[in-house]
Amino acid sequence: MKSILLGGLFGALSVGLWNLIVVLVDYFDFIQFNFYENRGMMIVVMLIIPLVLLYLLLTLMSRSKKFLIAFLSLFILLSVILMTVSS
Repeated sequence: MKSILLGGLFGALSVGLWNLIVVLVDYFDFIQFNFYENRGMMIVVMLIIPLVLLYLLLTLMSRSKKFLIAFLSLFILLSVILMTVSS
């Protein structure tokens, strides 16, 4: 039951943050900031925020240190790959 509630909370937070990012991008585009010039960085930001939320959720649910270290190293590797591809 606890995992279902935490999963629902994570889903709601992810959707809320995704909508906030979309609204901010539209706002910056409206004031002629030209945020879309750096599309790769936008993709990195949109992927990192849900991954950070997932990491926090897993730290609350998991007691296994090996699993958390593996997830953190995967998160860092994915971030480096995305930043390399986006630049």
